[in-house]
Amino acid sequence: SAPGPVTIKSRAVDNTGNVQNPLAEITVTVRTPIRVPSDQPTIQSAINVATFGDTVLVAPGTYPENINFGGKAITVTSESGPQVTIIDGGNADSVVIFLSGEGRDSVLNGFTLQNGRGVQGPNQGGGIIVGARSSPAITNNVIRNNRACDGGGIGITGGSPLIQRNTITGNDTRTGCGGETTGGGISIRGAGSAEIIDNVISDNMNPTGDG
Repeated sequence: SAPGPVTIKSRAVDNTGNVQNPLAEITVTVRTPIRVPSDQPTIQSAINVATFGDTVLVAPGTYPENINFGGKAITVTSESGPQVTIIDGGNADSVVIFLSGEGRDSVLNGFTLQNGRGVQGPNQGGGIIVGARSSPAITNNVIRNNRACDGGGIGITGGSPLIQRNTITGNDTRTGCGGETTGGGISIRGAGSAEIIDNVISDNMNPTGDG
């Protein structure tokens, strides 16, 4: 159960007593979650120290942060679900940022993301921004009360993310934007193949009427 490398060895013996020689072995690395706030005080600090394949496990609470995966293939997940685990962007930036070529093994799961403001690119993605080379998995979140010029809830600028089983509600693109705005809930621009599956998308506001 201790973290670190461990070698597993096995040797087979058949019914006549023949013994496998040499024995088979494999070396694996045992990982334990990086816990927030017990191991690291913030979600971002846990992301910063995480390495490929790690899990950042977040305890219930409200975390005033704007987090950036920084291209890391890690899972950031709540311990007890979005009702009790909130990341509050403080109207400073997108709550969660995927702009560094993340793939499907970069996973965000089980949070409420609120009070984000799109400032990346042309003010996109108040709750979450997904860049042109990024395709993370975004699952089981509540994305609410975020604002941007494009994609109040989620702004996708050419990436191919998986967006599944989220509730995207009460986001808007109404304020502080000149010209046309798009996607109170989700905006998709550029090339890419976003998968948007089994989400609840409701009560998002945009002057042109698209949600």
